[in-house]
Amino acid sequence: QYICTYNNQAFADFYQQQADNICGHPISDIVGRELFQNVIREQCDKAIHGDCVCYESWFQFPIAGYHFCNIKIKPIIDADQKIDFFALYLQDETNLQEQTIRLEEMANTDPLTGIYNRRYFVDFGEREFDRAHRYRRPLSMVLFDMNGFKSVNDRFGHEVGDRLLVEVCRGVEELSLIHIWRC
Repeated sequence: QYICTYNNQAFADFYQQQADNICGHPISDIVGRELFQNVIREQCDKAIHGDCVCYESWFQFPIAGYHFCNIKIKPIIDADQKIDFFALYLQDETNLQEQTIRLEEMANTDPLTGIYNRRYFVDFGEREFDRAHRYRRPLSMVLFDMNGFKSVNDRFGHEVGDRLLVEVCRGVEELSLIHIWRC
């Protein structure tokens, strides 16, 4: 019947509810209709009909901002091999997801200019080349060289060279180029 029969305090805290207000209520009232219909009920129905015995996935949903969660649904089987209950495990991985995104940004961007670096250029370029090949579409790339840049560093110092590089990158971005890289 998809009624909550037990919950722990962490589950109640996550949904910003009192633990006593959760038990005895429909799961859809707690987790929201969309998550219930599209994930929980669908996966539980599969398990009831013998198609799947457990489900695990990542999803993102809005509760006080967006959360990234790992969800597990496991049937609890009685002595007669019938499913009496389902255990729903939610693990909030928002902080881990945010840290992963920050690490990817740090690995793919130049700290001085904020533009994508060579690593990102190669990865992105390969994906775009494959996409252009797959869909038989043309692909263009614009490269430019800052002639004499080394002499700016040698003559005026790296601080001036860094400022020049930052300004050039800003100027290119203002020209509405989608991506620029420092190789």
